[in-house]
Amino acid sequence: VIKQNRGSAGEGIWLCWLWDKASNSKVEIYPAKSYGETKLADDSYLKLMEMNDNHMEYHTVGEFLEFCVNGPTSAKAGNWMSTFPGKYLEGGKEAGGQLVDQRLL
Repeated sequence: VIKQNRGSAGEGIWLCWLWDKASNSKVEIYPAKSYGETKLADDSYLKLMEMNDNHMEYHTVGEFLEFCVNGPTSAKAGNWMSTFPGKYLEGGKEAGGQLVDQRLL
């Protein structure tokens, strides 16, 4: 789960799965056995579900990060169906701009 650190009624809360684009299926064995052992590349593919309306989107890690930082209109963000503006870090720490990465239990 990636979520913005602001009250949002589900906006900015995304369930994220590492996705195999070729087989159109969830990656069952992640590339790291322990936290921090490896990093995903910008072109790693994700299945994303926004919790405010449960719609699904498929994007690369790079596109998702670009959306989170600069919003869906950024040329590097790809095409988004989300009606929300992204830009979760806008305003910096003083405005509550923060992303939290947490495990879904």
